[in-house]
Formats: sequence, C-alpha cells, structure tokens
Amino acid sequence: MHHFGGVLDTNRMPSEVDKKEKDAKMLALTEELGFKHIILMVGEVKITELGKPKDRYKKKDFVATTFDLQIKGGKVESVQGKWRPSSVLTTFVKTTKKTDPQMKTIGLAFVKDKSYEYTIPGVNCDGYVKDMLANI
Repeated sequence: MHHFGGVLDTNRMPSEVDKKEKDAKMLALTEELGFKHIILMVGEVKITELGKPKDRYKKKDFVATTFDLQIKGGKVESVQGKWRPSSVLTTFVKTTKKTDPQMKTIGLAFVKDKSYEYTIPGVNCDGYVKDMLANI
C-alpha cells in the first residue's frame, strides 16, 4: 500500500478557521505564515474490479485521511479526519508506506508536551505539517 503526503490549501475550503481567525492573535499568525491554515493529507488510489466476468472494469477511488492541528477547548490537538473530495490538493510532497495509525502517532508526538496555544514559530499548523512530513 503506497500512501502519499500532500498539503491542502484551506483558503478555498469552508471551515471554522475563518471564525477562529477573528481573534487578533490568529490574524497575526495568519499574516506571519502567509496563509490561513494548512493540513496534511495522506492517501492512496484504491482500485476495485467490478462488473460481470465478460464486462469487467476497474473503478479507481482516492481514499485519504487528513491530519490537522486544531485548538479544541483551549488545547492544541492533533486531529485525524476523512478527506472530502471537494478539498483542493495544492502540493504533492512525497510517497510513504506509513499507515494511518503510524501517522496518527507522529501527530500526537508533535502535540505532546507542547504549549496549549498557537505560537510563531513552532506550535502552529505549519510547524505541525513540517514535522509530520519530516517523519514520514
């Protein structure tokens, strides 16, 4: 199973990020980073054979998991989610054979013993994605 890591540009995705960024600190972070939010996506193309024996065809689906650094209840958390086909992949980064559970462990390691606030540099969505990419 070959996975790949990609970066999603959530500037074009509806999300709660816009609501959170009304806060002055989040606006300052956005200005410093140059974007609103970034998450890591790891997925693969799954091929399924369908149809009757004489009329077999292959269906290809892209199945992916997202890894996101979020603030929940005043704490910085590594959040795993399901990729939505409406999301826009903006950068292909590299291939990996890491599984979703292994990726989750990497994300949890990033937030362990970290400050419970987004900071520049370091504990923010960009630092989280860079750390995960360095470990896949």
